[in-house]
Amino acid sequence: MSSEKTNIAKFLDDSGRIEQLPVPNKTKLPVLDYLAEKFDEGQIYSEKEVNGLINVWHTFGDYFMLRRLLVDYKFLEQTSNGAKYWLVKKEDRKEGDINGAKVRLEGGSHPYRELQKEWTHFGSENFIIEILENLEYDNEESIAEDLALIQMIWEDKLAKENMEFYKK
Repeated sequence: MSSEKTNIAKFLDDSGRIEQLPVPNKTKLPVLDYLAEKFDEGQIYSEKEVNGLINVWHTFGDYFMLRRLLVDYKFLEQTSNGAKYWLVKKEDRKEGDINGAKVRLEGGSHPYRELQKEWTHFGSENFIIEILENLEYDNEESIAEDLALIQMIWEDKLAKENMEFYKK
Protein backbone atom coordinates (compact mmCIF):
# COMPACT_ATOMS: atom_id res chain seq x y z
CA MET A 1 0.00 0.00 0.00
CA SER A 2 1.37 3.36 -0.92
CA SER A 3 0.70 6.82 0.42
CA GLU A 4 0.57 8.00 -3.22
CA LYS A 5 -2.64 6.00 -3.90
CA THR A 6 -4.50 7.47 -0.91
CA ASN A 7 -4.28 11.17 -0.16
CA ILE A 8 -3.09 11.45 3.43
CA ALA A 9 -2.51 15.23 3.40
CA LYS A 10 -5.48 15.91 5.69
CA PHE A 11 -3.76 13.86 8.42
CA LEU A 12 -0.51 15.87 8.22
CA ASP A 13 0.41 19.32 9.47
CA ASP A 14 2.26 21.91 7.37
CA SER A 15 5.59 20.32 8.33
CA GLY A 16 4.50 16.85 7.21
CA ARG A 17 3.99 15.53 10.74
CA ILE A 18 1.10 13.18 11.43
CA GLU A 19 -1.57 15.07 13.38
CA GLN A 20 -4.17 12.33 13.50
CA LEU A 21 -4.22 8.61 12.82
CA PRO A 22 -7.26 7.65 10.76
CA VAL A 23 -9.37 4.70 11.93
CA PRO A 24 -10.24 2.90 8.68
CA ASN A 25 -7.36 0.75 7.40
CA LYS A 26 -7.94 2.21 3.94
CA THR A 27 -6.36 5.43 5.20
CA LYS A 28 -4.52 4.23 8.33
CA LEU A 29 -2.17 1.96 6.38
CA PRO A 30 -1.02 4.69 3.96
CA VAL A 31 -0.31 6.94 6.97
CA LEU A 32 1.72 4.16 8.59
CA ASP A 33 3.49 3.59 5.26
CA TYR A 34 4.33 7.32 5.20
CA LEU A 35 5.80 7.05 8.70
CA ALA A 36 7.73 3.88 7.79
CA GLU A 37 9.35 5.80 4.91
CA LYS A 38 11.17 7.86 7.57
CA PHE A 39 13.22 4.79 8.53
CA ASP A 40 16.31 3.74 6.56
CA GLU A 41 16.36 0.29 5.01
CA GLY A 42 19.14 -1.88 6.41
CA GLN A 43 19.63 0.18 9.56
CA ILE A 44 19.09 -1.39 13.00
CA TYR A 45 17.36 0.90 15.50
CA SER A 46 17.14 0.73 19.29
CA GLU A 47 13.71 1.18 20.84
CA LYS A 48 14.77 4.65 21.97
CA GLU A 49 15.79 5.58 18.39
CA VAL A 50 12.48 4.28 17.01
CA ASN A 51 10.54 6.29 19.60
CA GLY A 52 12.59 9.39 18.83
CA LEU A 53 12.05 9.12 15.08
CA ILE A 54 8.33 8.55 15.54
CA ASN A 55 8.13 11.55 17.87
CA VAL A 56 9.71 13.77 15.20
CA TRP A 57 7.01 12.75 12.71
CA HIS A 58 3.80 13.02 14.74
CA THR A 59 2.15 15.65 16.94
CA PHE A 60 -0.25 13.78 19.24
CA GLY A 61 2.28 12.30 21.67
CA ASP A 62 1.59 8.58 21.32
CA TYR A 63 4.83 7.07 19.99
CA PHE A 64 4.00 3.79 21.77
CA MET A 65 0.81 3.23 19.75
CA LEU A 66 2.48 4.17 16.47
CA ARG A 67 5.46 1.89 17.17
CA ARG A 68 3.10 -0.99 18.02
CA LEU A 69 1.11 -0.43 14.80
CA LEU A 70 4.27 -0.28 12.69
CA VAL A 71 5.25 -3.67 14.12
CA ASP A 72 1.74 -5.21 14.02
CA TYR A 73 1.27 -4.22 10.38
CA LYS A 74 4.79 -5.41 9.51
CA PHE A 75 6.28 -2.09 8.51
CA LEU A 76 8.92 -2.71 11.20
CA GLU A 77 10.20 -5.96 12.67
CA GLN A 78 11.78 -6.35 16.07
CA THR A 79 13.88 -8.81 18.01
CA SER A 80 11.98 -11.08 20.40
CA ASN A 81 12.98 -8.90 23.36
CA GLY A 82 11.98 -5.68 21.55
CA ALA A 83 15.44 -4.16 21.89
CA LYS A 84 16.17 -3.78 18.16
CA TYR A 85 13.98 -2.78 15.23
CA TRP A 86 14.42 -2.59 11.45
CA LEU A 87 12.38 -1.58 8.42
CA VAL A 88 10.68 -4.35 6.46
CA LYS A 89 11.37 -4.06 2.74
CA LYS A 90 8.32 -2.91 0.76
CA GLU A 91 8.30 -6.09 -1.32
CA ASP A 92 8.08 -8.15 1.89
CA ARG A 93 5.11 -6.24 3.34
CA LYS A 94 2.36 -8.30 1.68
CA GLU A 95 2.82 -10.81 4.47
CA GLY A 96 2.20 -7.92 6.86
CA ASP A 97 -1.23 -7.36 5.35
CA ILE A 98 -2.10 -10.98 6.06
CA ASN A 99 -0.64 -10.89 9.56
CA GLY A 100 -2.50 -7.66 10.31
CA ALA A 101 -5.79 -9.30 9.32
CA LYS A 102 -4.98 -12.31 11.51
CA VAL A 103 -4.05 -10.09 14.46
CA ARG A 104 -7.39 -8.24 14.17
CA LEU A 105 -9.34 -11.51 13.83
CA GLU A 106 -7.58 -13.14 16.78
CA GLY A 107 -8.15 -10.00 18.84
CA GLY A 108 -11.84 -9.84 17.93
CA SER A 109 -11.49 -6.45 16.27
CA HIS A 110 -11.71 -7.12 12.53
CA PRO A 111 -13.80 -4.38 10.86
CA TYR A 112 -15.74 -6.92 8.78
CA ARG A 113 -18.10 -8.11 11.52
CA GLU A 114 -19.54 -11.14 9.70
CA LEU A 115 -16.07 -12.52 9.01
CA GLN A 116 -15.16 -11.87 12.65
CA LYS A 117 -18.27 -13.73 13.81
CA GLU A 118 -17.51 -16.76 11.62
CA TRP A 119 -13.82 -16.76 12.57
CA THR A 120 -14.84 -16.86 16.23
CA HIS A 121 -17.52 -19.51 15.64
CA PHE A 122 -15.60 -21.90 13.37
CA GLY A 123 -12.08 -21.24 14.68
CA SER A 124 -8.91 -20.09 12.96
CA GLU A 125 -8.04 -23.65 11.91
CA ASN A 126 -10.93 -23.54 9.42
CA PHE A 127 -9.60 -20.50 7.55
CA ILE A 128 -6.66 -19.96 5.23
CA ILE A 129 -5.77 -16.33 4.66
CA GLU A 130 -3.41 -15.77 1.77
CA ILE A 131 -2.84 -13.50 -1.19
CA LEU A 132 -4.03 -15.42 -4.22
CA GLU A 133 -3.00 -12.91 -6.83
CA ASN A 134 -1.66 -9.36 -7.08
CA LEU A 135 -3.54 -6.93 -9.27
CA GLU A 136 -2.03 -3.62 -10.34
CA TYR A 137 -4.46 -0.79 -11.01
CA ASP A 138 -4.46 2.96 -11.56
CA ASN A 139 -7.65 3.82 -9.71
CA GLU A 140 -10.29 2.04 -7.67
CA GLU A 141 -12.96 2.34 -10.38
CA SER A 142 -10.93 0.34 -12.90
CA ILE A 143 -10.49 -2.63 -10.62
CA ALA A 144 -14.11 -3.85 -10.15
CA GLU A 145 -14.41 -5.85 -13.37
CA ASP A 146 -10.93 -7.36 -13.01
CA LEU A 147 -11.67 -8.39 -9.43
CA ALA A 148 -14.95 -10.04 -10.43
CA LEU A 149 -13.18 -12.07 -13.13
CA ILE A 150 -10.31 -13.07 -10.83
CA GLN A 151 -12.80 -14.07 -8.13
CA MET A 152 -14.63 -16.38 -10.55
CA ILE A 153 -11.34 -17.99 -11.62
CA TRP A 154 -10.27 -18.58 -8.02
CA GLU A 155 -13.69 -19.88 -6.99
CA ASP A 156 -13.34 -22.53 -9.71
CA LYS A 157 -9.75 -23.39 -8.70
CA LEU A 158 -10.65 -23.69 -5.03
CA ALA A 159 -13.82 -25.71 -5.71
CA LYS A 160 -11.67 -28.32 -7.45
CA GLU A 161 -9.73 -28.66 -4.17
CA ASN A 162 -12.94 -28.80 -2.07
CA MET A 163 -12.22 -25.34 -0.67
CA GLU A 164 -14.49 -22.34 -0.57
CA PHE A 165 -13.71 -18.74 -1.50
CA TYR A 166 -14.90 -16.50 1.36
CA LYS A 167 -17.17 -13.91 -0.23
CA LYS A 168 -19.92 -13.09 2.23
